[in-house]
Order: sequence, then structure tokens, then C-alpha cells
Amino acid sequence: MKNNKGGHHKPQAGRAAGSHVQPANAKPVPGWIGPALWAAYFVFAYLLLAVGYADYLRQWEQMSLFLPTSMFFERCMLLPGGLLEWAGTYLVQFFFHPWLGAGIYAALSTLLVWLVYKALGLSRSWAPAAVVPSAMLLLAFVSQGYLVYTLRGPGMPYANLIGAIVATASVLACRHIRCVYLRMALMLALVFAGYPFFGFYGLMGAGLCVLLEVAYMVEQKGAKRWMSLGAMLLTAAAIVVWPLAWHRYAHTIVPVRRLFISGLPILEEGEFKLILPYIVAYGLMAVGIVLSACKWLKSNGRTWLVGAIAVYAAAVSAVSIFKYDDENFRMTASLSQALMDGDWARAQAVADANQDFTPTRLNVLFTDIALMRQGIAGDKMFTYRTGSEPYVSPRSTSMRDAGGMMLSYHFGRIFNAYRWAMEYHVEYGSKVAYLKMMAKAALLMGEYDLARKYLKTLAQTKYHKAWAEKYLAYADQPELIGQDEEMAQIKKLMAFRDYIGGDGGKIESYLLPVLSSMSSGTFEMFDLSLMCNLMQKQLDGFMVRLMGGWPRDRRLPRHYQEAALLWSYLNHRSLPADLHVDPDLAKRYNFFNEQATRAVQNGQGQNADLFRQSFGDTYWFYFFFVNDMKTV
Repeated sequence: MKNNKGGHHKPQAGRAAGSHVQPANAKPVPGWIGPALWAAYFVFAYLLLAVGYADYLRQWEQMSLFLPTSMFFERCMLLPGGLLEWAGTYLVQFFFHPWLGAGIYAALSTLLVWLVYKALGLSRSWAPAAVVPSAMLLLAFVSQGYLVYTLRGPGMPYANLIGAIVATASVLACRHIRCVYLRMALMLALVFAGYPFFGFYGLMGAGLCVLLEVAYMVEQKGAKRWMSLGAMLLTAAAIVVWPLAWHRYAHTIVPVRRLFISGLPILEEGEFKLILPYIVAYGLMAVGIVLSACKWLKSNGRTWLVGAIAVYAAAVSAVSIFKYDDENFRMTASLSQALMDGDWARAQAVADANQDFTPTRLNVLFTDIALMRQGIAGDKMFTYRTGSEPYVSPRSTSMRDAGGMMLSYHFGRIFNAYRWAMEYHVEYGSKVAYLKMMAKAALLMGEYDLARKYLKTLAQTKYHKAWAEKYLAYADQPELIGQDEEMAQIKKLMAFRDYIGGDGGKIESYLLPVLSSMSSGTFEMFDLSLMCNLMQKQLDGFMVRLMGGWPRDRRLPRHYQEAALLWSYLNHRSLPADLHVDPDLAKRYNFFNEQATRAVQNGQGQNADLFRQSFGDTYWFYFFFVNDMKTV
């Protein structure tokens, strides 16, 4: 063996992952720092999802559907990347238990951190920086907001994470293969076999391996360099040609514009903010692979460690700062889930906890439904803050998208509820929420065979089998429908000939006029008509119905008394003697009038702030100070 004094062998590319250069006199970096920070990232991701986004996870589960059938698998595989969608949808169902779904996601996200560390051949000093791709995918997941209701591809949260794991694992495998022919075989396999199963991520894995081959080529000479170049060019050509050939000859429904990105979320123009995390994640991975031959990426030392920790902190901070955190969406997700679960008290508690900001109309109506189901809407509905805040979303969002079918259902317009569920089913694919709504609507319409169709599908799911079996019994014994607490209340709102109304895509602006015009039927319909007249500030219509149909032996709810006192004052007419109004409430109204007289010189905005303190829980405040409502 020759003595090689004064020199060092140049590290081979195939051993780059383990080649760490230690600067002279540098203090060694403890091996535990990287894993400790990765564990901290796991805890961060878990708590963020399980605690901060629990209802958001439940909404993803409701807006998804996994069936353990060959037909479902084949349907997923109609698109390149279908295996990722299938696997992602399978894992999304565990969001039914947010603590479990968050744990699975955090574990896979941390696995990606380790794979990036190994695939890029980072030193111990650079280990903390390996968290960047995982953090960016986490940011992309929690930035969807209202898109959970309209985004095609319900497996998106996990599909992209698993795809990134597959692509990064491919790079790691390529890094440990020293034979250029075997590396070329792997790259071509990622294109030809990976594209149908992994779509964009198969191409991405091959592309990253091509970049890794650049590092090999730099370190090689002669024929080996030319073989590396040939492998790179052949793989690059395959990446371009194979998707085009697949679209031309395979049975696929992917549009041409998505040939090379099939498997990524289907986003629209103007949604760059949602695309940016993917660009950062995969762009930095590509740059890291290109630089994998550079000594500073493999260098150990406290200076590099400080920089890597700064990168780690920036990535985690970016998730905390830029995540979607709209208060109205959080409230919508919580209210929607409570109403889906039939937990009216929890829905009211959500409304109670969100009184420090102006709500959207959807949140107002969801709150009204919770109160109505408990029989306290007439006493409580105007005690809650109301408004018509816009839906803060990167994509145009309306009440119809986030709650149209549920509002139609709970206000007794069953045909419209079924119609919206069916339209969404066609537009966005089969989802648990749509099937549940169509099943309930079919039962209430007396279409028991149709209900069985949807319920038998739900009976194949992991977490909705018991729910489906409960309602299958209703299809076999229709008399049970009247004994169901929720459906019995809905049936009382159906004492008319229902029809699919020409709502023009609107919800509230269609429902309220229709419901406020009702003047007969069950007491529940009559009561709902009174509520809708008050919401529209139609005092005359309210009083005509109140004086003509309210049972005099029945207590008059507080807000109805407030509206009656206001009508009496505005029209200079006395109320019927048998319409009992609380004397203390009448005194409070007199005080309201006195205050209004004194504040007549103030501006509307100033008076609204002033009167909210003393009368914000009354119909009088709503009537005079809640204006410019935007209903859709």
C-alpha cells in the first residue's frame, strides 16, 4: 500500500452522502442536534394540526371518500398520479379522529425530513435545514381554507406528502447506486413506470436524479463522464416524451395542460400564494442536489450549524406566520362540523366563543339553525353579533360553496338540498358529506330505494358504517324517521309541496323571501316565517302573521316582543291586549327611545358603537344599525 502523505483522495460521488469535511480546529457538532430539532418539528406539526386545526381536519374527512373496492381504485388510476390520490384519500379518512390523523401526517412529514437529509448528503451541521420541504408542504396544507369545499382531489394533504417522499427516496436510492447503468435504469423506471402511478412526482424523482447525475459527472472522467451525460439526456427526453405518449395512447382523462403536473393540486390562475410553498420546497431540493458536490454542504462546524438552525427557524416561522388563519373560516368549519354531527349545543357554544368579530352570513345562519333546533331562536338569535363579512379566500367563494346544501336542508327545502348535493357530487366527485345529504334527503322525500343506494356506499367506509346502518333501518322502517330528533324537526318544515326552486345559484336571498311568505302549515313553519320576516326587517309582514296566528296561551319569545314594541311605536298603534309583552322589556324600549332622541345629532357609526354596549343584544339594534347586508 502506498503512503499518500500530503494529499487526500477525492471523495467518490457514490459515497457523497457520508463525506463530511471537518475544518481545522473546528469544534465537532453533536450528532443529537439534528434529530432533536426534527423531533421538535414533529411536535410542532402535530400540535398545529391536532389543536389548532382539528375542525379543519374533520372537514377534510367529510369532503373526502375512500372505498376499499377495486372500482374505486380503478377510478383513481384514470389519472397519472392516481396511486397517490388513492393512498392520500385512504389516509385522509383518519382525520375523522383529528389526534390520529395529525399524528400520521406529522410522522410522514418528519420521515420526509430524514429522507431529505440523507438524499442531499447533508452534514450534521446542515441537518436542521432538511426540514424546509416538509414545512413548506405543511404550509400548503393549512393554507387551503374554504378550498376544502371546492378542491378536486380530496387526497391532496397526503398525496403531495407521499409523492415528495417517493421522489426523495428515489434520489437517496440513486445516490447509493455506483453503477451508471443501474442509475439510468432507475431514472427511466421512475419515468415509464412511475408516471402512471405517481404522476408529477414520478417525473420529479427522475428529474432530481438527473440533477444528481450532474454531481457524478463533475467528479468523473473519460467514458464514465460520457455515460453519465447519456443517462441524463435519455432520462430528460423520456420526461418530455412519455407523458405525451401516455396521453395519446393510454386510457386517461387528464387534460393536456396538466400532463406534466398531474398529481399536484388543481389550482387556478391568481392562486400563486398556494403554489409558492411547492415551488420553494422542490426548488430548494433541486438546488441542494446540484450543490451536493460542494464541500460546504458537507462541512461540519458551529458556523454552518448556526446558519442551518436559522433556516430551520425561518421555515417553521413561515408556517406559523403565513398559514391561513381566517377567524370566520375557523368558525365555519366548527359550526359546519357541529351541525353535521347534530350537536346543536356545541354549535351554540362555538357561536358564543366567537363574538369578538363580525361574522359572514353563513356563520349567522348556521348559528340561527343551532338555536332553531333547540327552540330558542326567538329569544337568542339577535343576541349574537351579525353581519355579512366577505369570505377571505384565494378563490371566489360563496355561501353556496361552503353551506348551500346544509342551509337548504335545515330550512326545509329538501329538493334544493338534494339538488345541490347532487351537483357538487358531479362537479367535485363522491364525498361523505354529499352522500349523507343525498341519503337524508331521499329518506325525507320517501325515496327509500334511492336512500339505500347512498347508504350502502357509506356502509363500506371505515368510520361511517354505523351511521349508514342507522339510516338503512329508516329506509326499511320509515316510521323511524318521525322518531329521529333532527329529521322529525325537518319534516315539520315540509308541510307544503316542495319543488326545486329557481334560486339562480343564490341561497339566503332565495330562502328568506320564500320562507317569510309562508302563512300556514305547522307551527314550526309559522315560527320560521316570523324569524325570516324579522331577518329581512319586514315588520308589517311579521305583525300580520303574529297577530293572526300566534297562540295566545303560548309565551311570546323575547325578540318577537321587541319587534312588536318597535312596530307599535313606528306605526303609532297599540298592541292587542292579549299579546303579552314583558313590562320590564317595555321599559327598556322606552329607555332605548330616550337614548336615540339624545343621540340624534351623532353619526350612524358613532351611534352603532354607542348603542351596541347597551342594546347590542336586541332586535332594535339589529333593525336600526345592522345595514348594508350582502346576502347571496
